[in-house]
Amino acid sequence: MNPHIEMEAWRLLWRAQSDGRAAADLRERVARETRRKKVVLIWPVIVTIAIGGGTAWRANVSAHFEDVLLAMETWAFIAVIWTGALWLERGTWRPLGDTTAAFVDLSIRRCQSALAGVRFAGVVYVVQLVIILLWQFRYAPSGPALILSSWPVVVLGWLGVPGFAAFGVWFSGRKRAELRHLLDLRRQLREQ
Repeated sequence: MNPHIEMEAWRLLWRAQSDGRAAADLRERVARETRRKKVVLIWPVIVTIAIGGGTAWRANVSAHFEDVLLAMETWAFIAVIWTGALWLERGTWRPLGDTTAAFVDLSIRRCQSALAGVRFAGVVYVVQLVIILLWQFRYAPSGPALILSSWPVVVLGWLGVPGFAAFGVWFSGRKRAELRHLLDLRRQLREQ
C-alpha cells in the first residue's frame, strides 16, 4: 500500500473522530447555555415585579406627583430593558438545524448578542444614572452638595460605573475571543 495514501486515511479517520468529539462537546455546551438562559430569566421577572410593583404601589398610596412620575419613569425604563433584551436575544434560543454547523451558527449568534448586550447595557446604565442625578437635583431636599453623596449616586455612579466598565471590558474581551474561535471553526466546517 502507498504510504501517502495510508497516512491520508489515518489522518481522515483521526479528524473524523476528533470532529465527532468536538461536535458532541459543542452540542452539550449549547444545551448547557440554553438551560442557564432559562434559569437566568427568573431574575428579570423578579426585578420587574419588585421594582416596578414597588414604585406602582408607592404611587398608588401616595398623593405626591413625584411618586407617580417616578413610577412612570420606572415602567418606561423596564419596558426599554425588556424590549432591548428580547430584541438582542432573538434567534439565540435553539439551532436552526441538527447539524454541527447549525450549532456553531447559534453559538456565533449568542456571542454577537452578548457583545451587543454589553453596549446596550452600558448606554442604558448611563442614561438611568443621568435620570437619577437629575431626579436628585430636582426633588432632593438636601441641596446639590449632599446629592452627590446620596446612596443612589454613590452606589450607581461612583462605585457602579467603574465596576460596570471593568466587567464590560473583561466580558467583551472574553466573548470576542470566543467569537473569533467560532468564526474560525465555521470557516473550517465550510472548507470540508
